[in-house]
Amino acid sequence: MTDGKIHTAYIGFGGNIGDVLASIAAARQALDGLFRINAVSHSSLYRSKPHGDVEQDDFINAVSSYETSLCPMQLLKEMITIETTLGRTRETHWGPRTIDIDLLLYADVALENETLTLPHPRLHEREFVLYPLNEIAPHVSIPDHGLVSILTVFCPANGIEKLTQLGRSEAIQV
Repeated sequence: MTDGKIHTAYIGFGGNIGDVLASIAAARQALDGLFRINAVSHSSLYRSKPHGDVEQDDFINAVSSYETSLCPMQLLKEMITIETTLGRTRETHWGPRTIDIDLLLYADVALENETLTLPHPRLHEREFVLYPLNEIAPHVSIPDHGLVSILTVFCPANGIEKLTQLGRSEAIQV
C-alpha cells in the first residue's frame, strides 16, 4: 500500500521499566522526526494495571495520531527501530518493558500477516489504549467493532488513571 497518499495512523505507547515518561516522549519525538510522518495529536498519559500473568509494575500508556504516506509495514519497521534504539528487549510475552510502540489503526486498513495485524488485536477491549484513543479520536471507528467513544463506555476502567501535568493521577469514572 504505497499509494503516496496521506493516511492517519494511531500509535500506542507504553512501558513500565525505567523512565517511561522520557521513553514515551523520546519515541513520540523520534516518530515525528521521520520523513513522511507528522504528528497530529497526543493523548495524556495514563497509568494502568498490567494484563497477563506476569507480576510487574503498573504501565504508563498514551496514544498519538500521525499523518503519514508510509505504508503500514514501513511504519512498523520504523517503530521497531525506535523501540530497539530506546532499549526494548523482547524476553517475556506481556512482560515488563522499557517501551512498547504499537500500530493500533492505519486508515481503515484491515490486515493480518505474520508481522502485523490491523486493527491491533484486542484494541477494542483494552482500556489502556481505548481511553487515551478516545481522548484524541472519539469519532474513529474500529473496523468490525464500532466507534471508539461507544467502545470506551462499555470497557471496564480496571483502575486506569489519567496522569495530570503535576504527576498526580485522577481515577477514571465509567
